[in-house]
Amino acid sequence: MTIWMRTLVCLLLSLTAVSAEGQMLDLNDLISGEVERLADGFAFTEGPASDARGNVYFTDIPNERIHVWTTEGELRLHRENTGRA
Repeated sequence: MTIWMRTLVCLLLSLTAVSAEGQMLDLNDLISGEVERLADGFAFTEGPASDARGNVYFTDIPNERIHVWTTEGELRLHRENTGRA
């Protein structure tokens, strides 16, 4: 999966999609192909943002953590005790 595709998937997962009629859209209505769960166990994620190298950062607000999904395909803890950042 390319860096841009990973970023797009992260964005889609972090947004609530609503149709023009006000109905919730299923993720399958937004993208074609298979969706792969990369990680779980988060309370509430927000972000994402990518750096110049293509690493994708996102927050887990209630757990006060910032995570990074690296270009090597690894999930790493970037920072703890973020003050609900």
